[in-house]
Amino acid sequence: MAIHALARRTRTFRLASYVAFAAIPTAIGIETGAPAAWVLAGAFCLLPIAYELLERRFANVERIENLVTPLSAASLGLPLVPTIAMLAALLAGTLARCGTRALRAALACLGLGWLAGRGLTTDLAMAATLTADVLAVLALVVVAVPLAALGYEETLRQYRTRRRLADRSAALAHDVELFAQFLPADLDRRLASGEFATERRWVTVVAVDLAEFAALAERLAPEDLLDVLDEFYGLLVDVANAHGGVVHKFLGDGALVCFGTASMMARRQSAQLAEAFLTELPAAVRLLNEHFARAGFDLAMHCRAAAASGHCAIGAIGRGSRRDFTVIGSAVNLASRLQALAPHDGAVLDAATAVLLERPATETVAVRGFEGRVGICVLAAHEVDATDAGH
Repeated sequence: MAIHALARRTRTFRLASYVAFAAIPTAIGIETGAPAAWVLAGAFCLLPIAYELLERRFANVERIENLVTPLSAASLGLPLVPTIAMLAALLAGTLARCGTRALRAALACLGLGWLAGRGLTTDLAMAATLTADVLAVLALVVVAVPLAALGYEETLRQYRTRRRLADRSAALAHDVELFAQFLPADLDRRLASGEFATERRWVTVVAVDLAEFAALAERLAPEDLLDVLDEFYGLLVDVANAHGGVVHKFLGDGALVCFGTASMMARRQSAQLAEAFLTELPAAVRLLNEHFARAGFDLAMHCRAAAASGHCAIGAIGRGSRRDFTVIGSAVNLASRLQALAPHDGAVLDAATAVLLERPATETVAVRGFEGRVGICVLAAHEVDATDAGH
């Protein structure tokens, strides 16, 4: 329940408190016959009605109430004990309706109203009586107890709300952590920052796949094949992350790894990071084969890879309820085509990447979808005969 909803509930206690405090000057009037007592009793009955009418049109009526009520009581000579009880009740009601943010203003208005009333006190001041003092204490209890109960109820409600929000927040954090595993690292950062604008950036793209995957799929049960691919994909992610790359897509038995999408970097740097990734990948796959051999799998996995560099568009694609974050450009298509030309455990560089790495193109090949012949270079770290590339 919001503060304004709590304020609506405390209006009933405002009326009850004024009726309770009207009994005090009434008792004084009966005992002493002071005319001011009857005037104040009538005022205590009419003031809450006036405040309710004002609240329908104006804000901060509590300040007017905290000013006018003590002014009226002090000017008509209400005795000290009933005055203290009345001021305490007014303060409790204000805090219940408006919260602690209204404390300073309430104290200022109460003090100013009381001092002004004392300055206007006439010779009609009421005499203190034991009955009035007892009624004042009882009236304060009658007002304070329900307000305290409301405050306690609101505190419990807020505590339960915070617990629910904390539980919901923990569940959302778990969902986000789980969901983030299905997203490229650079998309994860974009989601956090709220930036989805398409960017044109120079990127080195590496396409990787498992050689002779069809034969591997025929030999293994589907569940075992899924375990093998899971380990292979995990290896790709680890090696890519170690060299500043981002695995953008898993493509059946392969993946698309990009260097330069997560952050701006020089062209030569993105090519060098891709080279380091390609150099380490075959050795990592051999270790993975050894792992499966110890587990009882007779595997001899080999990867093929190719790298191409160029300007690409990075951003979201699609409309409506289904969108995808992707990298689009000639370098992506070229890397995917050249990857099929690479030998087992080998890697092919396109001419742009080779130039950035200061490596000579060893031959030219015809690539489907590209005009003319494309210059390529076999990465020397793999010790692959260049004459075998593309055949």
